[in-house]
Amino acid sequence: MASFRDQGLVLRHYNLGEADRIIVLFTRAHGVLRFVAKAASLTRSRFGARLEPFTLIDVQIYPGRNLNTITEAVTVETFNARIVADYERYTAAASVLEAVERLLGEEEQPNPQLFELTVGVMGALSYGRRSPQQMVDTYLLRAMAEAGWAADVDTCGVWGADVAQLGFRAATGGG
Repeated sequence: MASFRDQGLVLRHYNLGEADRIIVLFTRAHGVLRFVAKAASLTRSRFGARLEPFTLIDVQIYPGRNLNTITEAVTVETFNARIVADYERYTAAASVLEAVERLLGEEEQPNPQLFELTVGVMGALSYGRRSPQQMVDTYLLRAMAEAGWAADVDTCGVWGADVAQLGFRAATGGG
């Protein structure tokens, strides 16, 4: 098995034993991946803060039998300092990362457009140019469309008739 290199956004991490961590990463070319970062919890770790949520990294991954293993990580951009400093931005960014993980599921489904959208919203949230809640709402609508869950606002979700002027009902997924 050959190792591969990709760029990814850290979604979350879990402790594995005393020193290791399982990292959940949304990559540009491989979708959502889970991998082990050996000794990442230790203070002398070579990965350290690079594997924290809201961080965009360039990563070298070696495929394993059960879990992939990270062999190198280079920080491309870190959004976490500015996001974590503001509670409203933090909750919005956490909602975005949760949505990515839920939309793509457990499978390794590459979705470069959704990756670019997610990195873009992380940057916008970190610089705080717009209302965080407005950005999350916009992101969710665009991300759902990108993942194949677009709302149909032109036809009735029950009968299929053209009812664009009546309104949108979320429960039926249409007008």
